[in-house]
Amino acid sequence: YSAVQVSPPQEHIQGSQWWTRYQPVSYQLNSRSGDAAAFANMVSRCNAVGVDIYADAVFNHMANGSGTGTAGSSYDSSSETYPIYSSNDFHDTCTINSGDYSSDAWRVRNCQLVGLPDLDTGASYVQQTVADYINNMINLGVKGIRVDAAKHMAPGDISGILGRLNGNIYTFQEVIDLGGEAISSSEYTGQGDVTEF
Repeated sequence: YSAVQVSPPQEHIQGSQWWTRYQPVSYQLNSRSGDAAAFANMVSRCNAVGVDIYADAVFNHMANGSGTGTAGSSYDSSSETYPIYSSNDFHDTCTINSGDYSSDAWRVRNCQLVGLPDLDTGASYVQQTVADYINNMINLGVKGIRVDAAKHMAPGDISGILGRLNGNIYTFQEVIDLGGEAISSSEYTGQGDVTEF
């Protein structure tokens, strides 16, 4: 293997289900897989034997509900309160309906995916905060990222984040494109590779 993809390493909600890792609380490198020191050690050991690390990066949304994350941070989606974001950093609270996928690209990109608070990834503060998180991983030796739920963000928003990164890392974006939808995977190929179903 020349590279491996690892689960999202940021702080997330408590729980052992696979999807808990996809509900970020903060961008601290402290998940149920380990803390920042363990993550840095893993990246260093893999790089030393020629295996790159690609981190799954979740920055379309934040966690739903309220509680304490894996690093001890408090969050509350009802008030859109997180250690790094406030209500000013989110889109309105519309929810994506199943029919939106075939007819309304704006709603798919600006409304909540399964009730998860949708970050305003077009805003400068959000773009810089996400870029700082990814740059932290780059500084530790991460060589690539998988952009989770890329379809739910405008291509220009993702470009704005990638343009703030230190150096050029391998980027691949998740865009579910079953054909006949309002959003096509080809809209995203200009800024990185795309994986689709």
